[in-house]
Amino acid sequence: MWLIFWLSVIVLGYTYFLYPLVIWLAGSLFEKKHLSDEDYFPPVSIIIPAYNEQDCIEEKILNSLQLDYPADKLEIIVSSDNSEDGTAEIVRKYLDRGVKFNDFKQRAGKMGVLNKTVPAAGGEILLFTDANAMFDKQVVKKMVRHFADSQVGCVSGAKIIPQGNSPSAEGEGLYWRWESFLKEQESRFSSCAGADGAVYAVRKSLYPFPRDDVIIMDDLAVSLKIIAKGYRCIYDPEAKAYEHSNTGIVEEFRRKGRILAGAITVLRDLSRLLRPGSPIFWQLWSHKVLRWACICFMGLAFFSNIFLASSFPYRLFLFGQSLFYGCALLGFGFESHGQRKRLFYIPFYFVLFNLAQLFGLIFYLRGEYRPAWEKIQR
Repeated sequence: MWLIFWLSVIVLGYTYFLYPLVIWLAGSLFEKKHLSDEDYFPPVSIIIPAYNEQDCIEEKILNSLQLDYPADKLEIIVSSDNSEDGTAEIVRKYLDRGVKFNDFKQRAGKMGVLNKTVPAAGGEILLFTDANAMFDKQVVKKMVRHFADSQVGCVSGAKIIPQGNSPSAEGEGLYWRWESFLKEQESRFSSCAGADGAVYAVRKSLYPFPRDDVIIMDDLAVSLKIIAKGYRCIYDPEAKAYEHSNTGIVEEFRRKGRILAGAITVLRDLSRLLRPGSPIFWQLWSHKVLRWACICFMGLAFFSNIFLASSFPYRLFLFGQSLFYGCALLGFGFESHGQRKRLFYIPFYFVLFNLAQLFGLIFYLRGEYRPAWEKIQR
């Protein structure tokens, strides 16, 4: 039991504490420079997939029309996945301002919509974004400057979660600040382990057309397939997209589980990137795979600790774990009653995040996720 306990503790400690430190040191000591040109303005197509986005699509279009980039080199495309609300009617109001609209009548899911939209896009650079992600005015300029280097195939921007009153906003904000730090350090070292769907760009010539007949995480699939071709994926923290997190606890749990199910599909198809010799072998295992597996190691650490509690040091460890999970339960209780106690919220969100990974794996194995996205109420 002691071996199981200490192995679990080591994996958890490495994933959440040691890896961030080591990747920061690696990025600092072995930074891989690339060319960046502030005066590089290639043609860009902004592609906005949408499914029942009437609450935010108009704001998104206006936000895109106000971006600081040469208008004659910027194409805005909205593609609807057979939306059943007023999305199509809203988008059509902006056709005379140059917005292009694809009103697909057969549900294909986000990945399917992107695959159908890309061939007709006119930009040399494709900038993908979510309908509810609002751009900083400089975001296009910030991202395309990296493509001046021919070895850069993908650029991921930074998703910013403003603080709000929703149950998920504070936890999501903390999570994405942590993600931002890891992606930036990985990018300095070689490539970040995947882009973010709220704001990422790729060379059209490299777009890999991932499979869209299964549940799949589109941003991870596109970015990793480009890395697999030998190109870099750069993270730019100055290319900001703001996305409010207004989901409830249950919706957030389901969303994270669905994300993991889609990510497993990607890594199954790109298993070669998990083998030694891959340009992001270390980043994928440390940043993605081990983190997704942490719920298993958390369980092993706790239950093996129970069997070891006859000796003093292990009793102390068990007390600490019990206190942490007790705080998580209290955090759940407060959130369920519309209250927020920071002392209890962080343990609660941490446990929620990890439990969602387990349920995502279970649902993936049972094949209960469909390619077509599910609308999360915001």
